[in-house]
Amino acid sequence: MLLLLACWVARVPSAPVAPPPPPPQPEDPDALITWIIAEDPLLRHVRRPEPAASLPAPIAAWLAASLPAWEVEEEYAGTITVPLLRGARLLELEQRGGQTLPIADLGLLAPLSPPTAVPPEGARPILDALGGPDADGLLTMSERQVLLGWMDGPAIDLQPLQRLLDDPRYSRLVQSPAGITLYSRIQNKKEEGKGEEGSKALREASLRALRQVIADSDAEQASWRKEREQLRETLGVQGDPVDYLLQDAQQKLSADAGNDRSVGQALVAQVALRWREGCPDLPCGGLDRGLALQAPRRWGAGAEAALWEVIVGKDLLDHFEVAWGRPSAIYAQDHLVEWLTGTLHPDARLLVFPQPDSASLLSLSRLLGHEGLTDFEGFHGLLRSRLRGQVEALEWRKDTDFAPELERLLRKLK
Repeated sequence: MLLLLACWVARVPSAPVAPPPPPPQPEDPDALITWIIAEDPLLRHVRRPEPAASLPAPIAAWLAASLPAWEVEEEYAGTITVPLLRGARLLELEQRGGQTLPIADLGLLAPLSPPTAVPPEGARPILDALGGPDADGLLTMSERQVLLGWMDGPAIDLQPLQRLLDDPRYSRLVQSPAGITLYSRIQNKKEEGKGEEGSKALREASLRALRQVIADSDAEQASWRKEREQLRETLGVQGDPVDYLLQDAQQKLSADAGNDRSVGQALVAQVALRWREGCPDLPCGGLDRGLALQAPRRWGAGAEAALWEVIVGKDLLDHFEVAWGRPSAIYAQDHLVEWLTGTLHPDARLLVFPQPDSASLLSLSRLLGHEGLTDFEGFHGLLRSRLRGQVEALEWRKDTDFAPELERLLRKLK
């Protein structure tokens, strides 16, 4: 009987143990960030402090913001506001559980303006402009944005992340390109030799990529193919040599992430690989690749970021021209929209058009400050003019290696 009684007692469920209450909100601004982050480096499940006049302005701005709040992120660029807002957007996407998004919610992925009208007739699926990612792919894109948000500027305190990213649960994040650079920054790694090698690799990749996008004629393309094969032999690689150089650059620059400019250049190499669809953390898109070229400027890599805006712009300009009148033209237009999100806020409705037409060209031309352009030739000329202005502003025009290529590009854009 005693044995039976002992078994019965053992099976009586114990009372649930209440989780310990959160620690009190600290008054010290430095400690406040650690308190807010709690246990989530992706900032989905955070503690929200009580509004008070003593709160730092970036924290107060985050608390008061209503999503998607890209205008708040722009106002507080380079501060803790950026990753906090991106974590909130990620949580919104997670809570959808893979459900179809309305057009307006594309603004959770990029700084787009709300749609100005109902979807056009024959509208595409909402995520078609992103390549139709599944729910996991969509979250990968948004998680990457949060990691990049932590590196939106050198003034963001990263030390509260140290204990979290050391946890094996987050090894997947640390092993991503953005995570590698972020973790190296937290550890204040400084390998000047690696940084110099990475900078040279980025420079070489940029010069070769520039030549590639300038090669328009049959003769120029034949010359580029020959140059590419020679570069493959020199590097001893089988794949794309420009992608190889960019990968090499981001790895070596990340090893020197204690230096601001190395972080900026590593971020440029990462987004360049994404534009070239050569990133290891698929999917490479995300509607934010134009936006991702803005943060490097705050790290001292503005010249490299501006150069890649031009390289990408020339490539997109050519693709749009070649694809016009074909089914693939809509995807060329999607990429143009993403390129423009770096500095402008395109209408989200543009990303569900079934094909480019006078209405989409009118919307894009208005975005660029011109009224009434509804034909392809007029809009294409507007894009060439914009790109020409960007080329003319490049510091690289004073560089002996880049100057001849950029002058050749200017002649092509007249």
